[in-house]
Amino acid sequence: MGWLIVIITLCLALFYLLFAPFYIEIDTERQIFRFQFHSWFQLRLIMKQDSIFIVVKILKWTKSWDIFSMKKQGVKRVRSPKNRGSNISKHKVISIIKSFRLRKFKLSIDTGDMPTNGLLFPVFHLIKLRTQLDISINFKDENKFVLLIENNLARLIGALIFTKSNK
Repeated sequence: MGWLIVIITLCLALFYLLFAPFYIEIDTERQIFRFQFHSWFQLRLIMKQDSIFIVVKILKWTKSWDIFSMKKQGVKRVRSPKNRGSNISKHKVISIIKSFRLRKFKLSIDTGDMPTNGLLFPVFHLIKLRTQLDISINFKDENKFVLLIENNLARLIGALIFTKSNK
């Protein structure tokens, strides 16, 4: 009876890990660049003045590294042998990209040139009407990009397994 409970618990945990969503978020307004799996795991890039930090958060444990100080300290990089070719076909790559779900998209740009903005305004408006995405040209000297995509391991594995490889 005890083994049955352990096996059921492990199967439920595996099922949860397969179907729990993970998110990739890029938000230039709030300076957020992160990969997040539930609230248990988070990987962020934080840019400050002359440095870029990688922050890893697992449950309550948090660790951060300064990318530029790692180079100064002389951290040796392990070089992988050069690959002669890729084992994954372009059809599988496209299938993996299609497995992601777009949750939020916003693009607002200003070229800094008023006549160019005026020419691009109707083009971006047509793109916005056809794709239903929040795309715009502004005249405020602001560039904004917000992207939130979602996926889970089950969709990724399905994309890898069930896509025909045409090499």
